[in-house]
Amino acid sequence: MLTKIKLFFEATVFNVSETESAARHKHAKQIAAASLLMEMVYADAEVREEEKQAVLKAIKTNFDLSDEETGEIVLLAEEEAGQAVCLYDFTRLINDNFTYQEKMQVLEMLWTVALSDNELEKNEEYLVRKISDLLHVSHKDFIRTKLKVSENRE
Repeated sequence: MLTKIKLFFEATVFNVSETESAARHKHAKQIAAASLLMEMVYADAEVREEEKQAVLKAIKTNFDLSDEETGEIVLLAEEEAGQAVCLYDFTRLINDNFTYQEKMQVLEMLWTVALSDNELEKNEEYLVRKISDLLHVSHKDFIRTKLKVSENRE
């Protein structure tokens, strides 16, 4: 469970240069965030192409990655999300390594994926709320982010 992400974090502590350590740490953070986005794709009964495309765009744009890097991150995230039993492992990694502003960025990406098919299902909203709580994001910021993403879609 979460072996690839944990290996990236462990590798940052042992026997790597400072530059390589920073790169691996950044990569692991991206996988953790992408894994939560993939959980959002699978939140409802139907996996839609709009949702998958929203994940790719969100990861590429928010982390300033190439198409190849984005594909690699999403592939690893899909594997991790498929093996995940709960959200706690992903959110713990994010809580330990993200600033509050970076957590808000993850929340915004989650709302973007949830709304990408122009339908907000109960399971999707519940998942964003649950992740928001696990990331210790205030309710005010949870609502503000939802409204921001909703308004930008119109």
